[in-house]
Amino acid sequence: MKKITIIWAAVALALPVLTLPAIADEVAKGASASAVSDSSQSKEAKKAAKAAEKRVREEAEKASDEAKKAEKAAAKQAKKEAKKAAKAEKEAQKQAEKEAKAAAKAQKDSQEQSGKETKAEKKARKQAEKEAKAAAKAEKKILANASKQAEKEAKAAAKLEKQEAKLAAQEARRSARANKIPKAERRVQQQQQRIEEQVVELNAMAERPELREDILNSIWREHQISSKRFHRQLEAHPELGVGGLLVANLISRFGQKGLDEIITSGKEGQNWGQIARKYNVNLVELINETYRVGITARTLDLIKSQSPPAEPKATPATGA
Repeated sequence: MKKITIIWAAVALALPVLTLPAIADEVAKGASASAVSDSSQSKEAKKAAKAAEKRVREEAEKASDEAKKAEKAAAKQAKKEAKKAAKAEKEAQKQAEKEAKAAAKAQKDSQEQSGKETKAEKKARKQAEKEAKAAAKAEKKILANASKQAEKEAKAAAKLEKQEAKLAAQEARRSARANKIPKAERRVQQQQQRIEEQVVELNAMAERPELREDILNSIWREHQISSKRFHRQLEAHPELGVGGLLVANLISRFGQKGLDEIITSGKEGQNWGQIARKYNVNLVELINETYRVGITARTLDLIKSQSPPAEPKATPATGA
């Protein structure tokens, strides 16, 4: 912009001596020089240059004589300004080189500082790796100790469990010995069970009409208990059945106790073997006497099953 102003001044001085074509050429040259030297001027400067050119062209017709003087003065002034601009450009170049050196130095310092930080980071990383290895080693040692301790505790627990099992086995053996039923007691229990089985068997056979009277006759023959008397007892205590009443009569006879007392004991939930022992009745004898009636009934049943029907026999007349 400063160069354009100088050119304008030179043109103004040369207006009286320059002819119109010369002025136009000079203006065009000045405009071209201005355009070459300052290619980065703004749009506004270009617009102003065009307007100035137009005015120059209009005024150039009146100032052709003064153009030559103005041209020389302008050339002299332009040379002076060119020197001044070259000097300023040189100084600007020096300043730029100085700033570039400062920037390079700053970059170098920054790189050196970054290198120092990288070394610090490397050192920190190595320290962290060292600490991680130490921690892993310590953890491995802890795990190994824990495993040994667990194994030790497991062995101790197994030993304790073995001891407890041994003690439990000993206690079980002692309990078994304490609860072991003596041989004689087992024999008594078996005898009591046999009596109960005989009662059930006699009751079942007496339920059969074809055997009922035969069983009552056998009771009369073997134990002298009349059929009439036995019928009365059955009517009074039907829940006992023929087998239960027979055993009750035998216990009453062998134990020398009243029949009602024996029957009451049976109704209280005691089995016939327990009642017999209560009244000091020999169980073997009781089993044998009951068995005699049972075997007679079974024999008669077998005979009837293999023989044709016979005429009914009269029941013996017996007293109460």
